[in-house]
Amino acid sequence: MNTTATSTIYVLDTSALVEDALIINNLQGRVIIPAVVIRQLDGLKNNQDNGRANAARRASQAIETAVMNNKAEICHGYEKVEMLDSVADNKIVGTALLLDRKHDGKVVLVATDRNMRIASMSFGIEVHKGMIDVEPTDEWLRVNGAQKDINNRLYQKNNNQRLGSEEPDWFEQIGITMVKALKFMGAMLIIALLVMVAFILH
Repeated sequence: MNTTATSTIYVLDTSALVEDALIINNLQGRVIIPAVVIRQLDGLKNNQDNGRANAARRASQAIETAVMNNKAEICHGYEKVEMLDSVADNKIVGTALLLDRKHDGKVVLVATDRNMRIASMSFGIEVHKGMIDVEPTDEWLRVNGAQKDINNRLYQKNNNQRLGSEEPDWFEQIGITMVKALKFMGAMLIIALLVMVAFILH
């Protein structure tokens, strides 16, 4: 592959988009979304894991916006690859391979899936793990900074609950009540024994 050209093509895997949909806005170059990624996102949007389902929807929204703004494009073609167990993953790697063979510049597969990266590297394709490999834009910092603040607040709340600064739940309350009852019964038993001993001595 001729790497003298300045343009770079980024092929995005589903995993990278689900992890951070705003990665599309961070990449400086042509962004390619393999058609099979759209299919995977469509299946994930109804996932029982609400967090994963919402992440898939955000990724689809980001792709739609990027395509409308000519920031990204959908690619239906791919080279045949059979290194991975997943047909979809093979197609995504195959998309990167096809573009690598046709493009004079650099082609980079962005994926959090380690085996996909290994497969791509075996074909001489450069890989990135995801958001960690690119410089964050102002939009990414704004959105993820707000999310980080929310996560910190949730962590603090949960930590406070573990430390007992919050009201205990009903299970803890039952346990506390039982301990108090046992202590009371023990005290009453000692008093009764003392009374009996006193009566006998007299």
